[in-house]
Amino acid sequence: MEFIEVLKQNLHMQGFTSGNGFMYWSFTDSLVKTNLKGTMRAQVEVRGGHLGGLDYFDGRIYASFLGNALPGHAWEDWTAFKIYVFDADDLHLIKSINLDICDEYKSIACTPSDTRGFQAIDGVAIAPDPVTGDERMFVACAL
Repeated sequence: MEFIEVLKQNLHMQGFTSGNGFMYWSFTDSLVKTNLKGTMRAQVEVRGGHLGGLDYFDGRIYASFLGNALPGHAWEDWTAFKIYVFDADDLHLIKSINLDICDEYKSIACTPSDTRGFQAIDGVAIAPDPVTGDERMFVACAL
């Protein structure tokens, strides 16, 4: 069995994906690019929150991001719900997509009429829409 080691990271791995002959690894506070043997090609720190699951599509890396929890609040009391889009070549941040719908879910969750709760987002995938076949972004929400 072959394996790839990505060493010297501050926190634990959140997810990985591959594309264009490289592997991409998300850690809580960084995004790492390696070749298929594990040699590091690029790394970028992500501050102000928690990087989660990720996917490669069309030369970009899409990663879920949770803004830091409020001071003194529970781990899941996040201040922002976003998708970060990185350039797959050098890992610079291209854009941040705010997921306003998550703020709405959070505001109605854990009320007497809705006891499911809303914790976070922690995954993203680019895949064909099951109805139209068009490429679409899917985001996993933890209720």
